[in-house]
Amino acid sequence: MSEEKYLVVRLSNMSKEDFFKQHQDVIKQYGEVDLCIISSKRPNFSLYEKKLFIKESKSKGNRVFCADIKEVLLGEGVHYPEYYSKINTARGSWVRITNLEVKDMDWFDDKYIALSGKSISKVLQSSVSFFGIKEK
Repeated sequence: MSEEKYLVVRLSNMSKEDFFKQHQDVIKQYGEVDLCIISSKRPNFSLYEKKLFIKESKSKGNRVFCADIKEVLLGEGVHYPEYYSKINTARGSWVRITNLEVKDMDWFDDKYIALSGKSISKVLQSSVSFFGIKEK
């Protein structure tokens, strides 16, 4: 069993934008994209590996995106999708990612387990905005 821990962030389904396409377009243009994680609590990125999983809602497609974190930003991002200008990012934590890969939810649920020991699907039934996982 792996001891590496990864962060999972849940996407809000408030935006009508295609998260993957919008962020992928910025990566194609700049080689990276700045991602704002908006939550009432800030994740402690130092506890996790430099890989981030981003989970979209079932209503948006139920996909999981795997991203490599280049760096955690101290201030606001520079290269991000245009729709961010419509979002209040004041409570956001910014990370710069260099790629975004689509993963299947079944693959994700089969390969990883929450640090609490619960299945990924079980944790996603709760209202947490982010949580830690490890390989099974």
